[in-house]
Amino acid sequence: MSNFVTLTKDNFKKTIEENDFVIVDFWAPWCDPCVEFTPTFEAAAKKNKDIIFGMVDIEKDKEIADYFQIKVIPGLLVIRERAGIFAHDDGEVSAKAFDEIITWAREYDMWHTQFSNTQYLTYAALQYSRFSSYYTGQ
Repeated sequence: MSNFVTLTKDNFKKTIEENDFVIVDFWAPWCDPCVEFTPTFEAAAKKNKDIIFGMVDIEKDKEIADYFQIKVIPGLLVIRERAGIFAHDDGEVSAKAFDEIITWAREYDMWHTQFSNTQYLTYAALQYSRFSSYYTGQ
């Protein structure tokens, strides 16, 4: 199976569920910056065989773009272990910046994404209470 795929409403969920690392490019054929970014996206896929690189055409699969509230294209979404850890919807991304995003995503500590928000806040509060006297000098 290739690590460069077209994502649609028919395969999006399955792709996310079956792969630990997915990078999604939201694009449209009429968007010049999107079309210009495609070779960069394809080159990154060739260099990073352990990552799934998927493209969502927002014209054909608008519901996916709507779900992720994509307002500007090209837009990127980085998903690891079924959790969105990075979203870029500020338009164009250079090849160098994209490589840096991939490096950052590889190194991202997924430990805290295993908790629900409530569990994480409880953990953070316990850690704060444990160390607060150290930081406040009390």
